[in-house]
Amino acid sequence: MNIALIIAGVNEALGPGKRLCIWTSGCLKHCYNCATPELQALDKIKDIDIIEKLKSMNLTGLDGVTISGGEPFLQMKELSSLVEFLSVKFDDILIYSGMTYESLKLLDGANDIFSKISVLVDGEYIDELNQNEKLRGSTNQNILIFKEKYRLKYESYNKLPRKQEIFQIDGKIFGVGLKNKEKNYE
Repeated sequence: MNIALIIAGVNEALGPGKRLCIWTSGCLKHCYNCATPELQALDKIKDIDIIEKLKSMNLTGLDGVTISGGEPFLQMKELSSLVEFLSVKFDDILIYSGMTYESLKLLDGANDIFSKISVLVDGEYIDELNQNEKLRGSTNQNILIFKEKYRLKYESYNKLPRKQEIFQIDGKIFGVGLKNKEKNYE
């Protein structure tokens, strides 16, 4: 799977609690002011066996998983295997997609993925609709809750202010979390 980054221990920046966050590479949307434009290219150099990589990591003490990108659903077969593996260890799995739920449902294997995750945030990012919500980049995106027991948790989480975290991995600095839309004062 083309993976750009894996961080275990992201705290409240991309989902409630302490999370394992996985970013895929490759996206066809090219949304204006994308939070991760560096992940738009499908980078074959970053093709790794994600499940073997995760088996070698310490994943204890984590509350859930967030999968973002790029566009995770561009790698449907690999995403399905990843979600299958993660769903054995984690009940709370959140996926971000620039595609709509309606279009994703038409993809072979998508409904199986939806049956194993707790939340999908769908739809392309539209900069003008960025209202600095914690969970979604812009208000046109939908927050689809597939496991009702997480509804209150995610609704409460979305009311909090956005949070960004900084991580240093292999000498490189990474900012994690949705960026606040800058206010322009006249």
